[in-house]
Amino acid sequence: MSAFYAVYHGPKGLQTIAHRVIAAARVVEEGVRRLGYSTGKGDDSRVLFDTVLVEADAKQITDWAVKNKQINLRIFDEKHVGITVDETVNTEDIEDILDVFAHFKGDRSFSVDEVAKDIGVTASSAPSDIPPALKRTSQFLTHPVFNSHHSETELLRYIHHLQSKDLSLTHSMIPLGSCTMKLNSTTEMVPISWPEFSSIHPFVPTDQAKGYTTLINELEKDLAEITGFHAVSLQPNSGAQGEFTGLRIIRKYLEEQPGKKRDI
Repeated sequence: MSAFYAVYHGPKGLQTIAHRVIAAARVVEEGVRRLGYSTGKGDDSRVLFDTVLVEADAKQITDWAVKNKQINLRIFDEKHVGITVDETVNTEDIEDILDVFAHFKGDRSFSVDEVAKDIGVTASSAPSDIPPALKRTSQFLTHPVFNSHHSETELLRYIHHLQSKDLSLTHSMIPLGSCTMKLNSTTEMVPISWPEFSSIHPFVPTDQAKGYTTLINELEKDLAEITGFHAVSLQPNSGAQGEFTGLRIIRKYLEEQPGKKRDI
C-alpha cells in the first residue's frame, strides 16, 4: 500500500502533500500562539514538519476536545499537548482545533485564513525552518514507475499489468501465494474505503473503537465455532503467518498424540 501511494502521487505529489502538511502545522502553531499559549519545549520551538507542541493543561484540553469536537489530541505530559496534522486536515479541522484552545482563553478574533495570510502560508508552500543538515539534496523516486501512473485509470491499468504476470486461479491451482487480491471482488473491497473503517487511528482510545471490537470478537468466535478450535486470533493479517500458525498447531497436535512423536 505504501508503494502504490508513492506510485500514485510520485515525487512531485509527495512534495506537495508535505508542503501542505507543513503549512497546516504552521497555521496551527501561529493560531495557538495568538491565543496566548507557548509552543515547543526548551529553546528550540520550531515546527519542522507535522506536529505542534503546546504548553497547556493536557488532560483538561484533551478531554474537552474529545467531548465537544470529537478530536483526539496527544498528551505528551501533564503540561504539554501534541497536535499532529496530515494531508486530510482541512481549514474546518484547523478551526475546530483552535476552538478547543480558545475555549480556555476566551473567544478568538481571527480566522484560519487570516493567520495563513499573515504568515505567508498557502496550501502548497510554507516557510521552511528545516536545518540545512536535515534537508535532502539528492533526487528520489526517479524510476519511471513513480512518474507515470498519476490517475485512477492509469493506476488500475498498472495494477492489472502486474496481476497479469502472476500465477492466479485463472491459470492453474495456486499452492501458496498472494490470494487476497485474487479472491476478493471489487464490491467486497469497496467498504475498506468507507471512513467508518479506514479513518480509525491505531492509537485511538478503546472506548472509541467499539465497532471494531465487536467485528473482531464476533469473527473470532464464528471462526472458532466453524473450525472447532478453542480460539482464533486475527493477528497478524499475513498469509505467511497463517501458514506458520498452521504448522505450529499441527506440531502441537502431534506432540499430544500417544506413542512416538512426529517431529518432521
